[in-house]
Amino acid sequence: MGYMAFNRTMGRRSPVAKHVKDLTTIQLTSATRDRLYRLKFRRTYDEFLQELCEIYERGSKSVQK
Repeated sequence: MGYMAFNRTMGRRSPVAKHVKDLTTIQLTSATRDRLYRLKFRRTYDEFLQELCEIYERGSKSVQK
């Protein structure tokens, strides 16, 4: 699947983990993770979620006007 952040129990590192020191984890169901994976195309989860936030914020501002 996509990039995987460093996890001590799994012992793997992602290329993203080398560049970003402030990584967090979020809890998702497997079904939600799979849906996100199908939507994100060739972006990292972080890039995809940043874009999603921007779209949401633009939509929220247009509704408030």
